[in-house]
Formats: sequence, structure tokens, C-alpha cells
Amino acid sequence: MQQVFIFCFLSALCGAKTLIQTEGGSITAKCSFTFSGRRKFVCRDPCENRDVLIETEATEAEKGRYSIRYREGTFPASSTVLYVNISQLVQSDSGRYWCGLKRRFMTDSRQEFHVNVTNDMKELEQQQTEATGVSKGYVLPLALCVAILFAAAVLLLYKWKTRRESDGSTSRRQSSINTNNNRRRRSTQFSASKFTNRTPPPDAQQQLYYNL
Repeated sequence: MQQVFIFCFLSALCGAKTLIQTEGGSITAKCSFTFSGRRKFVCRDPCENRDVLIETEATEAEKGRYSIRYREGTFPASSTVLYVNISQLVQSDSGRYWCGLKRRFMTDSRQEFHVNVTNDMKELEQQQTEATGVSKGYVLPLALCVAILFAAAVLLLYKWKTRRESDGSTSRRQSSINTNNNRRRRSTQFSASKFTNRTPPPDAQQQLYYNL
């Protein structure tokens, strides 16, 4: 539940991309990921079976008016990018889309973007101006988003280091206790051995009695 809340909080801060284009044109969405993925997909919300537009393991794929191109990066030097293109746009293409990567040994990742198709050039210019203003307004939230992720990473590192030091301290304390117990055991055995060696044998005791 906590992870879902953090994801929604960060999504609200960082926002989703909005691509605006006139009818008959085309758009290309750029989805960036930290880690690479084996299977690529793009779908329209709510991304049920009939909403999946492309799903493939190839680096490039095309299906009707939709196409994707995959460029694998190397963490942390470069990001992995999935380009999604929609051509010959119609107004019914307006809506919410998801692009993502499915991984075999890691959790899947996906990003959302919005498409807005219009016939009015003035409306297009106005929406582009508003989108530019919104993107500038997200600079501070985006910086806050990055700061929160960095703080979370530092906190996890601190907890890991504290746990490791605690385990090491417990191990050293247990080792010290075992060493002290071994020393006391050897000391007891040595004292008993000295006492036994000082006791004269029966013949010596009898000889001593005769001498007296």
C-alpha cells in the first residue's frame, strides 16, 4: 500500500507528457527507462487485451498506424528509450496511452502519455503554449521528485549499513563470550590438574607416616 501511494505521489509531481497534433499528422512519444527490458508494449488505457496496440520482443515493430523503436541503454551511463509513433491521426486517437517494458527477473515498468488531436490551428497553438507553461511549472516538482528519490536511496543505504554493523557487533560480542568461556574452562582444568599433581601417591603417604 505504501509503495502504491509513493508511486501515485511521484506521478502526480512529475506529470505525464501531453502530445498535441492536428488531424492527419503524426506524433512520437519518447518513453525513458532506467533499466532495459525484454518485451516492449504500447497500449491505450485501460490496457486490456483489446487495447494492446503493439507487444513484441523485437527492437522495431509496426502494426497499422502504430510503430515502436527500441534503443537499449547502459545503466547508469545512458537511459533505455522506447519511441512510440502514431501516424494519420484522427480525433478519436485522443486519450491516454501507456508504453512499457516487461522484464524476466525484475518488475515491469511503464509510462503514460496523452494524445490530443485537434482541427483548429489556433487551438493547437494555444494548447502548445499552455503545455509549455505547464512543463515549466513542473520544473520545481520534478526537482522535488528527484530529491525524494535520492533521500529514499540514502535512507535505504543507511538502514543497510546500520543492520550490517549491528550484525557484526553481535557476532563479535558472541565471539568474545565464547573466548572468555574457553579461557575460564582451561583455567579450571589447569587448577584441577595442579591440585591433583600435588597430592602425594598412597605409597608416599604411607612412607611419610612410617618416618614420623
